[in-house]
Amino acid sequence: GMIYSQLLPYCDTAYITKFDKSYEKDAFFPNLDENPDWELVSVGEPQISNPETDSDPNLVFSFCTYKRK
Repeated sequence: GMIYSQLLPYCDTAYITKFDKSYEKDAFFPNLDENPDWELVSVGEPQISNPETDSDPNLVFSFCTYKRK
């Protein structure tokens, strides 16, 4: 998580995968929705994990792109 925070000032684009489920975690990426310096510019169609190959079947997720303002 500390690496994310240290390198984010050098980025102008962030590609984020958002899941419709929360997991126990020990590292966090800054919430760009709450940061006025960033703008959500695209959200892909929702995807669903493959129940035959993925450990968490039918997990819904989306690919999002943020740009620095």
